[in-house]
Amino acid sequence: MAPKTISNHLLDASVLLVLAIVLIVSATGEQEKCSKPYGNSCTDLTPTQTRAEGLGVYYENPCHGVGCGFFRPYCRLCWIDPNAPGRANRPQCPKCVIDRGRRTGTEDLQCKLPLGNSCTSGTPKNTKNEGLGVYYENPCHGVGCGFFRPYCRLCWINPNAPGKMDRPQCPKCVASF
Repeated sequence: MAPKTISNHLLDASVLLVLAIVLIVSATGEQEKCSKPYGNSCTDLTPTQTRAEGLGVYYENPCHGVGCGFFRPYCRLCWIDPNAPGRANRPQCPKCVIDRGRRTGTEDLQCKLPLGNSCTSGTPKNTKNEGLGVYYENPCHGVGCGFFRPYCRLCWINPNAPGKMDRPQCPKCVASF
C-alpha cells in the first residue's frame, strides 16, 4: 500500500469539513424546532385537543416516520406526557415544546384560538347575556359544535342558562374573558 500524499490528506480533510458543514446546516436547533415555519410554527398551531392528550408538535426537516406530516409537512407529533394515549412510537418532545405547553395551558388556548379571531372573543353579546359562552375545540363533534364558526363550541357559564341542555360547562377562561 502506497503512503498517503499531502494531497490525499487534504482531500480527506476537505471531505470531513464538508460533512461537518452539512451536519451543522441540516441540524435544526432546539428553538427552531418550536419556531419554524416562521409566522405559523408547528408548535404554536398545535390543536388544543392534541395538547390536552399530552402530545405536542415540532418542526423537523427532513421528517420521516411515525408522527411526521401532522397537519402539515415537516410537523412531527411527539409526546409531552409519557402516559399520553397517542404516544405509540413517537419521540419525546423537545424541551421548548414542553416549556410552551406549560406557559400556555390548554384551557387558555381554548379561549385564544383561532389566533387573531378567537371563538371566545367573537361570542355574540346576546349569547353571553343568556349565560352561555364559546371556546375553541378541534376536533369538535356533537351538540354545541360549529357555533357560528367551525371548531367553536357553545358551552354554559351559568348552570341555570336556558340554552344549557347537554352542552359542556365552559372552561374558566371563558367566564373571565
